[in-house]
Amino acid sequence: MSMRFKLIVSFMAVVLVTAACASGPSASALESARPPSTTTTTQAAAEGVVVVKIEDGRISPSILRIDPDEFWIVQFVHKDDPERAYEILFKKGEFPNSPVMNTGDIYEIDLRDLTERKIVRYRVLLEGSLTSGLPGTINTRG
Repeated sequence: MSMRFKLIVSFMAVVLVTAACASGPSASALESARPPSTTTTTQAAAEGVVVVKIEDGRISPSILRIDPDEFWIVQFVHKDDPERAYEILFKKGEFPNSPVMNTGDIYEIDLRDLTERKIVRYRVLLEGSLTSGLPGTINTRG
């Protein structure tokens, strides 16, 4: 290999390392001083609890088919952008509607409060939205 080729390869390696070390969050992200919307740590839900996440403008899982003898608490967790507030509305009033939820808020319903096994329909409405919201169902019929 020629000396010129070695110099070019070395120069390119230095440029790539410098560019990689200089990358980072944008100025607007640093100014907002918000924590990231997701984390790399996960924690298992407590026994009898099913977690429904509100994140990135969607709910997951949006359709639950569960046995209330095995899972009796449904926990809605707001993990979306702090600028988004949500409310959970139950179609037939099986459960009280949630208060307005901000990032980090949790709202729980207890399926033992149902008098019969059924399908519970709800929607997660973005505060100030004119749309019908994100639909979800909880099927306790098995």
